[in-house]
Amino acid sequence: MSTNKTKVAILGGGMASLACAWRLSDPSQAGAYDVTVYQMGWRLGGKGASGRNPKAAQRVEEHGLHVWMGFYHQAFALMREAYAELRSRGLRSPMAPLGRFEAAFEAHDLIVVAEQLRARWGFWRFPFPRNDERPGTPHSTPWPSPSSYAKMATEMLGRGLRALQRRRDDARANPEQPSQARERVASFLRAALQPERRAELLAELFDQDDELRRWAVFLEFVVVNLRGLAIDLGLGGLSLDDLDDLDYREWLAEHGASPLLLESAGLRGMYDMSFAYLDGDLDQPDFAAGVFLRFFSRMFLGYKGAVFWKMQGGMGDVVFAPMYQVLRDRGVRFEFFHRVDALGLSEDPRAPLAVERVELTRQAAPLGERYEPLVDVDGLPCWPSEPRWEQLRDPAARSADGNLESARTDGLGERRVLTRGEDFDEVVLGISVAALPRICAELIERNPAFAAMCRETKTTATQAAQLWLRSSAEELGWAGPPAILDAYGGAMNTWADMTHVAEIEDWPEFVGHLAYFCGPYSPRPYAEAGAPSPAELQRDFEDAFAGVLELASSGLGGLWPRATLPPQRPGAPLRWSELVAPEGVEGSARLEHQYVRVNTEPTERYVLSAKGATRYRLRPHETGCMNLTFAGDWTRTSLNYGCIEGAVQSGEAAARAVDQRARARRDREPGRARASALEWLQRPGQGAPAPGQRSPEREAS
Repeated sequence: MSTNKTKVAILGGGMASLACAWRLSDPSQAGAYDVTVYQMGWRLGGKGASGRNPKAAQRVEEHGLHVWMGFYHQAFALMREAYAELRSRGLRSPMAPLGRFEAAFEAHDLIVVAEQLRARWGFWRFPFPRNDERPGTPHSTPWPSPSSYAKMATEMLGRGLRALQRRRDDARANPEQPSQARERVASFLRAALQPERRAELLAELFDQDDELRRWAVFLEFVVVNLRGLAIDLGLGGLSLDDLDDLDYREWLAEHGASPLLLESAGLRGMYDMSFAYLDGDLDQPDFAAGVFLRFFSRMFLGYKGAVFWKMQGGMGDVVFAPMYQVLRDRGVRFEFFHRVDALGLSEDPRAPLAVERVELTRQAAPLGERYEPLVDVDGLPCWPSEPRWEQLRDPAARSADGNLESARTDGLGERRVLTRGEDFDEVVLGISVAALPRICAELIERNPAFAAMCRETKTTATQAAQLWLRSSAEELGWAGPPAILDAYGGAMNTWADMTHVAEIEDWPEFVGHLAYFCGPYSPRPYAEAGAPSPAELQRDFEDAFAGVLELASSGLGGLWPRATLPPQRPGAPLRWSELVAPEGVEGSARLEHQYVRVNTEPTERYVLSAKGATRYRLRPHETGCMNLTFAGDWTRTSLNYGCIEGAVQSGEAAARAVDQRARARRDREPGRARASALEWLQRPGQGAPAPGQRSPEREAS
C-alpha cells in the first residue's frame, strides 16, 4: 500500500459532509485518506445544528423542529454505527446519558392535521400502527416485511371496527342519531340522483359530518393516486422523475381530484411539513409531483418500527456530538471558524478542469493548538449556543464581531488559501446550494449544468420558536397524547410536543410542556442578493418575533383552549404567566425569554423540491471537475428532498466517488497496478457502484 494518503478537504460541516467524512475515515480504508473539515463558526450540523444555552438553564436551542422518519434507512444505519463505535473506542459508557442508540431515539406514532371548522379548530388524527422492525439495522430492506404489513393492517382494521362500535353505541345512547344517519344517507342518494346539484349537496353533507368528510377525502386521495400512477407509470411508461414538471396538486387535478381533496387540510399538512412554498409565501405552494409521491409513499408505507422517531435531546447532542467525537478519534481534523469564500479553478484550457485553490476567511483563532468545541452538560457532551470565548484569542473583540455563522461576518479576517497538492488532492463541497453562487462563481461560468442547477434549485427561509410552559399540554387543553401537528394556519403552521427534551435541561422550576413551532418565512428584500447584512438579519428576527407574539396573542387558543385568558375564548391571548421566565418578568415580556429563530442565511435556507427543478439536480460526482465532489440534500439522490436521509445518501455517494477516483490514481502509479487490483478484490465493498450509479441496498427507490 502506498504511504501517500489522499488529502481530502471537506467544505462545510453539515450531515452530508460528515457522512462523507465517516465513510472515508472508516477503519476498513486503512488510513488511505487524510480528511480535514472546514466549518464556518463554532459547531457542526448545518441546518440541523443545535446548541445549549448556559444563560437559560442549558436549554436546547434548535435551528427548527427536527424529527426523523421511520424510513431513514441510511441515516439510522449511520447513527447505529456511530453509537457502537462511540462505546467501542471508550469515548462514552453505555450507562452514560445517551450512551446507546436505543436511548437516543424514541418511537412516535401520532400525526395530527388541524382544520378550521366553523369558527373553531378541529383535529384530524392519524395514529400510525407500529411494526416489529427497527430502522437502520444491518441487512434490512428499504421496505418492511409482509408480516409487518399484515400486523399493521390488522391493527388499523381493529381501530376501524372499534370506531364503528363507538358510533353505534353513541347512536343507541342518543335517540336523535338514527334520524341524523338516515338524513345523511338520503343526502347521498339525492346527490347521486341530481348530478347538477351534486357538489352543493355533498358540500352540505360534509359540512354536517366532519368524520364522513375526512373519510371521503382519504378514500379519494387513495383512488386518485392509484389511478394517476396506473395511467402515467403503468400505461404511459413515465417515471416518477417525469412527473416532477408538475406541482403535486396540478398532477392530482389532472387525474380528476375534486376541490374537496385539493383544498383539504390533510394535503395542506403535507406541504407544511415540507416548507413547500416558494419564497416562504403561503400563497405559492410548490411541490414536485414525483418527489411527493416517492417521499410520502416511503413515509407512510416504508417506515420501520414507527412513522416518526424523536431524538431524546437536541440534534447537536444526539447526532453531531457523537459523530464529531468518533471522527476526531479516527484522525479527522476540524478547522472551525473557517468561512469558505471561493473555489479557484485551473486555467489551462488543455488540461482537465480541477479545483486548484480554496479561499477562506479565518474568523477566529484558538489560544491553544486546537479549538475544543464541546461542553459537558450533566455528563453529556454538547455543542454550546455560542463559541467558547475563553478558548479564543481576543475574545472580547470576537464576541463583538457579530454572528460568526453568518456569511457576512469576517471576525479575525485572516485570509487563508488552500492549494492543490499541498493542502488537498480532493475537495468535497458540502455547503448548501443557496450559498454556492457566491462561492463558486468560476464554476458557474465554466460549467453550464452547474449554473443551471444553482439557478433552478429553489430554497426558502424558515422560522422557528420554542416555548417552555408551566402546565402540561393536557392541562392547557390539548386532548390526547403528544402529537406532531401540521396545517395550523399562518406561517408557524407546524407544532410538536417536545416536552421530553426539557427533562435533560436544567430548569430550576417544573416545565410542564415544551412546544416547538416552525414554518416557512418570507423575508423582505435584501440590499445585496445572496447574504443579508447584520442589520437585515436583526430585522428578520424582529419580524419573526412579531409573528410569534401575534400567535401567542391570538392564535394559541385553538391548540390549548385552557391556556388563554379568558379560557375557551377564540382569539384570546395566552395567559402569559404560563411561560417559564425569570422572576419579576411579567406579561408579554415573558415571551422574550423563550427562543425564536429565523433562518435566512444562504447556508440555512431549506432546499425545496419545486416543480421543474429535479432535472437540473446533479449527482455528487457530476461536477465537471476532476477533483471536486458535491455533497448535500440539494444533489440528485433517490429522494431529491430536503431531509437528513437525502443528506446521508449524498454524503455516502460523495465518499464513493472520491474513493473510486483515488483508487484510479493509485492504480496509475508505477508498479501499483497489479498490487492495487489484488487489494481491491480482497477488500470489502469491492462491488461498490461506480460514481453516480445507485447501490440497490443503499439507494433503492
